[in-house]
Amino acid sequence: MDTVFIKRFIKYNKSLMAVIGVSLLVVLFLLVIAIIKYLEMVEANNEVNQMRTTIQNLQDPMQNQVSVIEGNLKLLEQDLKFYREKNAIIKPFFGQPYRQAVNMMAQSLGMKNGEELVKKFYDFLDASDQNESVNIRFRRFRMDYE
Repeated sequence: MDTVFIKRFIKYNKSLMAVIGVSLLVVLFLLVIAIIKYLEMVEANNEVNQMRTTIQNLQDPMQNQVSVIEGNLKLLEQDLKFYREKNAIIKPFFGQPYRQAVNMMAQSLGMKNGEELVKKFYDFLDASDQNESVNIRFRRFRMDYE
């Protein structure tokens, strides 16, 4: 190419050269921002990996052995006893949501309470397991009825 041609091209296309120049500046600026964000991301990933390693080390019972203090052990046993008592009190309300309905059904069938109905039902299921002439297919989800 001729230098005269290049000079003439730049002389008659000044606006094009200005747009190309501004575009190059914007590209360089965006490239710098992308590199900075990439470095921040790498640093954040390293921090996350370090946290994962710390969590794994804390969860490993062989590495993290904490001795139990006798005073705390007594308090823990008292708390455990207290929570078991309270759990026994509220279990019929949350653990057996259909208890009241089973009791009403048992009373309508002439039984004393729902426990008797459930016991007879499970006895029937056990008897049908042993008796091959009874063609009952069922899936047993046996729960303690307290």
